[in-house]
Amino acid sequence: MKNISFVIIGRNEGWKLDVSLKSVFDTLLLNNIADVSEVIYVDSNSTDNSIEIAKKYPLTLIIKVTDKHINAAIGRNIGASYSKGDYLIFLDGDTQLIPKFISEIIDQDKTLKYSFVTGNIIEYYYDDKWKFIKKLYRTPNGKAYLRDKYEAKIGGVFFCVKRSLWDELHGMDSRLNRLEDTDFSLRLSQKGIPLLRKKEVAAIHHTISYVYHARLKKELLSFDSKYYGHLYHMNLFNLKLIKIIIRSEFTLLLFLFMFLLSFYIGAFWPIILYPLFVLIRVWYQSRRRFFSALDVLHIIKRDIIVFFSFLFYFPVKRNIDPQCSIVYDNNANV
Repeated sequence: MKNISFVIIGRNEGWKLDVSLKSVFDTLLLNNIADVSEVIYVDSNSTDNSIEIAKKYPLTLIIKVTDKHINAAIGRNIGASYSKGDYLIFLDGDTQLIPKFISEIIDQDKTLKYSFVTGNIIEYYYDDKWKFIKKLYRTPNGKAYLRDKYEAKIGGVFFCVKRSLWDELHGMDSRLNRLEDTDFSLRLSQKGIPLLRKKEVAAIHHTISYVYHARLKKELLSFDSKYYGHLYHMNLFNLKLIKIIIRSEFTLLLFLFMFLLSFYIGAFWPIILYPLFVLIRVWYQSRRRFFSALDVLHIIKRDIIVFFSFLFYFPVKRNIDPQCSIVYDNNANV
C-alpha cells in the first residue's frame, strides 16, 4: 500500500528538475520509505527535455498537462487526483528536498506526524544565465527561523498535508496563477489548522533572484500582482490575512492613509511621503543592495494593480477539467 504520495510539478526546469527528482529518491532510500511511497511528476507542457529527464527515474506516474491554461494549482490538483497516498508531499520542480528532513515529520510507522507542515527553505539565487549569486533563507529578513512556528502562509516550494484536508478544501484554486499556496493555507487556517514550519531546513529552492534586473524587467510587463487583490477579497474575513496584508502591502496602505489624511486636512503634503516609503521598501526588499528605478517602478505599479484588482478582479471558475495525458504509468508495466 502506498501511504505517502510525492507530487512534483514543473515546467521547463531542465537541470533543476534532475536535482529535484534525485533528492526525492535519495529521501526514499535514506528514510526507508520507498515501499510505502509513490512519486508522481506533473509536467505543465514543457518545451525543454523535462519529460526525458523524468523518465530517467523510477517514477510511478508522469503526467503532462496539455491544457492551454496551466499553473501550479492545476499541476498540484492533477497530481493529487491521480495519487493514492493518505499523505501528500508537494515539491516544485526547481526545489531540492533535504533527505534527512523527512525523518522530522514522518513517524516510525511511516505516517505523517502533522496535519500541515513544512520547514526552513533556503533560496539559491542565480542570474538569468544561471550563474550562482548568493543564498538566503526564505524569511522576511533572510535569516533562518530558530524555532518551530505556526503561520498562515506556505510560500510554495515544498509542503506536506494530509489527504483528508486536501480533499475537504477541494485542493487549490486554479484561478490563481500565483498565491494559490497562500490561499490554500489561509483556508486551512480558517478551519483551525495553521501551517507548522519546522526550524530544520527542508529544501533548497533554485531560482533567478527576485531583485535581479532581468527578472524585474519581466515583472514590469506582467500583471500578476492582480492575484493579490483576488486573494484578499476571497479571504477578506480571515483574521490571519491581516498580518499578510500589513507585511505585503504597507506602501499601499500608507498611501491610502496619506490620501485620506490629505483630503481631511485639505493639504497635499502627506501624499509626498509615499515615494519615501517606496524607497524604504525597495531598499529592504533588495537586501540593502544598490537599487535602480526598475525597483521603484515595480513597487508603484504593483500597488496600483493590487488596489484595482481588489475592487474589480473577480475571475470565474472553470467548470471543465484541464486536459492532460499519462506519459508513463509504472503500474501499467507491472
